Amino acid sequence: NIFSKFHRMKRLFHIFCPALLLAVLLLQGCRGAKLSEADAQYARGEYYDASNTYRKIYNKLTKREERPLRGEVAFKMGECYRRLNMSARAAAAYQNAIRYQYADSMALFYMAQAQQAEGKYAQAIKNYEDFLVKKPKYRLAEDGIRGCRNALKLRENPTRYIVRNAKLFNSRRADFCPQFLGADFDQLYFTSSTEKATGTK
Repeated sequence: NIFSKFHRMKRLFHIFCPALLLAVLLLQGCRGAKLSEADAQYARGEYYDASNTYRKIYNKLTKREERPLRGEVAFKMGECYRRLNMSARAAAAYQNAIRYQYADSMALFYMAQAQQAEGKYAQAIKNYEDFLVKKPKYRLAEDGIRGCRNALKLRENPTRYIVRNAKLFNSRRADFCPQFLGADFDQLYFTSSTEKATGTK
């Protein structure tokens, strides 16, 4: 009768509804890294975490129609690496953004800056010049070209100065922001994430 059918349907509903809800939750959990999550990490200044999230998203965008989004994600990845002072990774990320025709011309400028930081002066000059075609008389780009040309001249005509890597100030960790202190400016303070730092040296 109708009453028993209703009870049967009610019982089935109680069985399948939690199962359906669980399946939906599992699917949401499996979606992985989201662009909104990466953007939120970036907005909070969590550039390292954001770069990893952007990279996961970038690697999943493999379809042809996803290329514009891939360019945007590559640019945002480059922005993270630029702020982390990871020039080689920043240059590669900006290059991918340009390859996927990301609209912001600053990708070209930032790529040139990253290449300059890596000592790839000829490539940096070319990209600065290409950027100046899009944005003429941009002073930072002109300064970048001048700096690269001066560096190339020094390579061709080296001085007798010998520059050695001061390993204490250039560890495998992040070392930055040096400042001379003391009455005779004979003390050097710098920020570092090295395990050797004690806070008193």
